[in-house]
Amino acid sequence: MLYYEKVDNEKEEWVLFIHGLGGSTKTWKYQIEKFSKEYNLILVDLDGHGNSKENLDKSDYKPSDMAKGIDEVLVSESIDKVYIVALSLGTLIGLEYMRLYPDKVSSVILAGSIINLTPSRWFVLKAAKMTKYLMPIVVAYKIFAYIIMPKKNHKKARDIFVRESKNLNVKAFYQWVDSIGKSKKKLDEYIKTININHIPTLFVSGSEDYMFLKGIEKFCNNVKGLTIDKIKNCGHVVSIEKSDVFNSIALKFMKKKYIDIK
Repeated sequence: MLYYEKVDNEKEEWVLFIHGLGGSTKTWKYQIEKFSKEYNLILVDLDGHGNSKENLDKSDYKPSDMAKGIDEVLVSESIDKVYIVALSLGTLIGLEYMRLYPDKVSSVILAGSIINLTPSRWFVLKAAKMTKYLMPIVVAYKIFAYIIMPKKNHKKARDIFVRESKNLNVKAFYQWVDSIGKSKKKLDEYIKTININHIPTLFVSGSEDYMFLKGIEKFCNNVKGLTIDKIKNCGHVVSIEKSDVFNSIALKFMKKKYIDIK
């Protein structure tokens, strides 16, 4: 089973947090205090990340595999329904969970989502995959982090992810990069799941998320009812760089009292 942590305040509802590539439960440190005032929390480490290492021989590093692994965690804790808050790579897994278990999802917030990559962005990911022949994983991930989070005001998030990447399994890094590129094939399935099951879904991205924002805007423009909130002067990891703004947006959306507070 995946490693997980929980904060049970005996509230009625649960929030599931799914981190990004190179992250762990620790990368949600700026959300725990705020969200736990109103919800119970459950945070998972994806395969190959943090403390989830025992499944490495079993997993094919597919978002659907991780969604099923997360459901095992929720079933073990007798959690019937969750609000999903996912970041970066975690947004693919959040979408997969929504697709596989729509009745178990109250709403979905996708922070720094990475679906619908343009060809040029996919080329960058392929280049990242090729680094396994050229340099150690720690060096490769540091370069990868700088490509995605290049500006000075991205440093806080970049440093956290570079630090956490020291616990990232090499196989996991390169196979998850490969999975990101294949995600475009399921866009129609995600759209159908949102529309048919009427699952409230919000995209939150930084205005400086140069790698992924363009694809998300295109995706949202083509789907009736989908919303994207762009946080100004913010890069890819909105939950760290602008945690106060992100937390306010997410909590108000979850309560169905969403307003524009950019």
